[in-house]
Amino acid sequence: SIPLKFDEEQGAWLLERELP
Repeated sequence: SIPLKFDEEQGAWLLERELP
């Protein structure tokens, strides 16, 4: 599944990408 994070400022769901 794709982890999602809700951006309260933009009011939109964003993809939570794991960065090194």
